[in-house]
Amino acid sequence: MTKSQETIIKKVEELCAELFQNYKDWDKEGEKFRNKIEREGGEKPEKENEYKIEGKKITEKYLRKRSEILKEIKNQILKDLTLWELDLEGNIQPMPGLSINTHGAGGGYILFGYKPGTNYIHFFSEKPNISYKKEITCAFVEEIKQNPQDWEIITEDKRDAPFVERPMVANRSDCQVVKHKSGRRHNQGYQWYKNEKGEIEGPGFSNEEWAEIENALKNQKSDNKELTEKKRELQIEEDKNKKMIEERERKEEDSLSISGDKKDQGPIKKVVDSQQNQPQKTDNKENRHKNIYYGVGLISLVLFLVSVVGVWVKKRK
Repeated sequence: MTKSQETIIKKVEELCAELFQNYKDWDKEGEKFRNKIEREGGEKPEKENEYKIEGKKITEKYLRKRSEILKEIKNQILKDLTLWELDLEGNIQPMPGLSINTHGAGGGYILFGYKPGTNYIHFFSEKPNISYKKEITCAFVEEIKQNPQDWEIITEDKRDAPFVERPMVANRSDCQVVKHKSGRRHNQGYQWYKNEKGEIEGPGFSNEEWAEIENALKNQKSDNKELTEKKRELQIEEDKNKKMIEERERKEEDSLSISGDKKDQGPIKKVVDSQQNQPQKTDNKENRHKNIYYGVGLISLVLFLVSVVGVWVKKRK
């Protein structure tokens, strides 16, 4: 976890503690007001209008404070969406493995008899809190649309889900969840009331927001299919080109081999010719020696004959 994320979590915990304290202060002041009415003899008709005005002032004071705190919580959540999820009831809760002490800020239902300590943050449906919640769900939608390849929509059976605010709508076996590859998940939420258009919606994503998510993921699947097809075509073309290159290289190697054989025959032929001519050279040498020998013998014979003739001529004289 980064330093920035730690700072966000710490700030959210502080704001949740402040929010819960606001609930408790509201409850205490409300109890004092009720005790005052009882001391004055109950809700008398002549005092009814006075009590309503005073009670309204008390309520507005704490509602205004609650909205201020929720606005700041919303700003902290928007700083890093990766820390948060949308639960079945449309509440904001920490991502899996991240524990945040919300100090009962999960609605702060102490006023209505619910036990505090839930690990989620509830944005009430009155204005301006509902607009804060809308900012967060819109941000979740944009996050999904930016990287739809990291998300998928799955269907889950929530009939055995733990207690929720409205158990009458918990018996659902077809709850839609958009899940991130990291494990984060946003529930579409229970669809239990009619919106301004008369359509059934829930406290989580609106129908329009969920449709945006579905379209983003659907288009991503189409893009993936098209990309896969293009990759397949490119692979086929690449294999074809590779085969052509290998065939050309093989032919070039064969051509070089044949050319090399012809060039190499020169020295080989010289050696063979030399070997073949070696006996001939030897014979020529021997013949040359013989010719010299016979020439010398012939010259000696001629000189001998000349000497004999010279002696014979001298004797005749």
